Amino acid sequence: MGERAHPEARTAAPHPVGVGRVLVGIDFRQRSLVAARWAAAHFRGPVDLELMHVVEVPDVPAFLRPLMPALDDRLATAAVAPLEQLRELSDSLDGVPVSFQVRVGSRVHQLVQRAHSTSADLVVLGRDSLQGSRGRTLERLIRHLDVPALIVCGNRLAETPRSVLVAVDEAPIGRSVAAWGMHMAERFGAEATLLHVLSEGLLPHITDRAARLTHEWLASVAPESRITPHTSVATGVPGSVILDTARATDADLIVIGRNGHEAAGPAEIGSAARLLLLASHVPVLIVPPARSG
Repeated sequence: MGERAHPEARTAAPHPVGVGRVLVGIDFRQRSLVAARWAAAHFRGPVDLELMHVVEVPDVPAFLRPLMPALDDRLATAAVAPLEQLRELSDSLDGVPVSFQVRVGSRVHQLVQRAHSTSADLVVLGRDSLQGSRGRTLERLIRHLDVPALIVCGNRLAETPRSVLVAVDEAPIGRSVAAWGMHMAERFGAEATLLHVLSEGLLPHITDRAARLTHEWLASVAPESRITPHTSVATGVPGSVILDTARATDADLIVIGRNGHEAAGPAEIGSAARLLLLASHVPVLIVPPARSG
């Protein structure tokens, strides 16, 4: 079921969105390098781009600390090589102005702190292996960020997105997701599709009128835009339906809320967002709840 949203049905988004400052987490694995090149290629213009590498601090048991007095010195020395690598990476980004730095500590804590202290609008991360601790670290980082995280998947630099799929549900975050999705579609000059997935149990009760009302609701959460989005209504398990719809529409970018209406709390990652984080073959923009205060 797909329709185009009518402009007169839209209402203003409750939170302003935009990309003026982008923080890219770099661990020098291939996919984080692709993420940096993706950000540099697709966020050109008046955007401040910063590359950041974190030298992880090993957890030393208290009873061993007297034997390791020089640990801080060794870590400071270890930061020199990544700094030079970041400089070389920034020089390779086709003349895009880039700043860079190395921090020592917990990767999650340092990236979250830097995003907050610099008022970053977006954090870009490459998805490397999601097996074991690496996958848990990425999910933990996304849970703690209060700005959207763009997860770039794969080893090759993708072309500019031409089709953006925006998964919207009734959670309070829904309007922010729609606003970010439409902003990205505008930025890239892409088509946008707003998708809502109804419970499979409702399938026997979805009449033409019910489908029409759902399309109208989707249109009502879309912000004013130069682009008239499509609306799409489907039934099933949200994560799987979103992946199937992305393939069917040749989506180059998926936008989803971090926690849908079934999430246990504001710091959680919903099951649909988690599945996309694990299985999507195109970049995924994960939008957190609005900043408090």
